Amino acid sequence: MNGLRARNARRLLAISLAACPLSAAVRAATYYVDTDSVGGACSDSNPGTLSQPWRTLAKANAALVPGDTVRIRAGVYTNDYIRPAGSGTSETARIAYRAHDGETVTLRQTAYAVRLDSKSYITVAGIRFSDCPRNLYLSASHHNAIEFCRFDNPAGPATWAGSRLYSGSQSNRIVNCTFSRYGSETYYSDSYQDYGCNLDIGSDASVDPSDYNLIASNTFFHGGHHILGVYANRNVVRHNTFHNEEWYPCHRTDIGGLCGNRCVILNSSQPDNNIRNIIENNAIVFSGVPPDQVSSAGLSVRTRYNIVRRNIFYDCDGAGLALSVDSGNLNDASENYIYHNVFYKNGYLLLDDWNPRKCGLMLARWVNDPAYNAMTHVAIKNNIFHDNQLYAVYYYYVDPAEQFATNNWEHAGDPRFIDLEGPADPFDFGVFDFHLQPDSPCIDNGGFLTRTTGAGTNSAILRVENAGYFTDGMGVIEADRIQLEGQPQTAAVVAIDYAANTLTLDAPRSWSTGIGVSLPYAGARPDQGAYEYTPAPAMPARPTNLRVRQN
Repeated sequence: MNGLRARNARRLLAISLAACPLSAAVRAATYYVDTDSVGGACSDSNPGTLSQPWRTLAKANAALVPGDTVRIRAGVYTNDYIRPAGSGTSETARIAYRAHDGETVTLRQTAYAVRLDSKSYITVAGIRFSDCPRNLYLSASHHNAIEFCRFDNPAGPATWAGSRLYSGSQSNRIVNCTFSRYGSETYYSDSYQDYGCNLDIGSDASVDPSDYNLIASNTFFHGGHHILGVYANRNVVRHNTFHNEEWYPCHRTDIGGLCGNRCVILNSSQPDNNIRNIIENNAIVFSGVPPDQVSSAGLSVRTRYNIVRRNIFYDCDGAGLALSVDSGNLNDASENYIYHNVFYKNGYLLLDDWNPRKCGLMLARWVNDPAYNAMTHVAIKNNIFHDNQLYAVYYYYVDPAEQFATNNWEHAGDPRFIDLEGPADPFDFGVFDFHLQPDSPCIDNGGFLTRTTGAGTNSAILRVENAGYFTDGMGVIEADRIQLEGQPQTAAVVAIDYAANTLTLDAPRSWSTGIGVSLPYAGARPDQGAYEYTPAPAMPARPTNLRVRQN
């Protein structure tokens, strides 16, 4: 009897679980908020239809359940902000806030723009936020999507971070948004300081597992101390544009009374934290002079095991990319993978005349203390350095022999980019085209990232000298595809054992010892720079045996 009851209980549980998606689908509804009564007289006592909309976002926050969408009509909302009481339950049962049919929706001077506390599967799309003291705040929240929104603060910052993902906020995605103007100069203890940033992920003061987030195809400009700070693990920053030229009032009258700063920083005061992040396919340009220092880099990396690839760095006041060991930070920038980037016209300093900063890439050890690690095993491969002020790469108290720097184009003449006519414009990223012309000397001039350490026959387990160049996507993006030297086929990397230096492929391959392994390439070898040159397909020849019909 007890067995029968147990079987019946399991059957009822299975039926109820199977019914959940259907229930969510049946209950899913679309509601409307219309504070200006664009489509009908608004009231929170209305049913929330298009012609009888709600008046406030507070009503929507309280009412929405998994699967529901609220469409927000055009207008300026100043009394409440997006803070749902509940969560969605899956990708197909989200709670969504959307601007209605491309209408201009602005939340202005509200306490927050979006605040999610322990919430999941929330979507916010197509909304503008202006002069909110705090913009996007996600605490202990996961699988949320912020899309096509704009966060702008022309009045300056009210707190350190304009937006934050923190307290273990994981697997969120921020896509096609704009974050701008969150920074200023402050005056502390007889010194000028930079203040504010547009977006921080995690915490540089403690271990905060805000991991596996995707920051993609956004526009970031004008921050205080930085624009984007990454302080957690396995986040992906790709296809974004960053610029932070001199823009906010400061004491530096000799450069026009305006300051800027770095664009992106990876940092952590905790050892072995902030690792395995991917910074790829971004434009990181126009870092500016800060109020408290003499120069800044476009990207500052102070942690280990990150991949920085296929980015464009140009017109940064200091180095385009700076890797460093700093005092007060028990991390260092060892074992990072810097490959297939372009560094152009960096290091033309406005104030500083110190030559080491006049470079494309800088590796610097700022502290001479046995308590701090030396910087070693940084891979610098297949990059193009062109027309940086003095140096391609500068090593400041860092041993070049301890790094892996090979197959780079280091100020060796014209790399033959498609277009460098300029002039450079931080608000026009189409000015330059860093693809290679057909006669570029950088074509087939790169090297393979790593090599096989043993032979394999019809195997999906590939052992290499160093697996750190690659990613399996971490559940955030698509997995890397790799190509073996001399073989036209590619394979996806479905798993990586970094300790054993093995790649698990999606299809078996055969190889011999010492074969080169790289990302997919065209030609005999990988190219240098951010873009692999692919010849245009030849037009088919016109048949010579065609008969012309005579009328």
